[in-house]
Amino acid sequence: MAFEKAIASNEVVRKVSDSIDTQSIIVEDSYDGVRIDDGKITKEFVDDMIERFVAQKKIHKRYAYEVEIGDVSRKTWETTTVWSCIHETDLEQRNSL
Repeated sequence: MAFEKAIASNEVVRKVSDSIDTQSIIVEDSYDGVRIDDGKITKEFVDDMIERFVAQKKIHKRYAYEVEIGDVSRKTWETTTVWSCIHETDLEQRNSL
């Protein structure tokens, strides 16, 4: 009890992710990857993201932020599901080599 009282604080802690407005990040017309529309991750997006990673390409920073901080995943899938799909596909591709 004494320890909990000693470390207790009234300070409001803000997460960095709360300060990132992903909707204000513009995806340029020149971006050639699959886009996230209406905040929904599709199988097509995940497949494209995996292909881009395998080909040493990048996804747009907006989508990286949305997937990482869970902006999109809260609306559709759990973030772990997205990364699980990526991990499983990566393992399948490695095993096929």
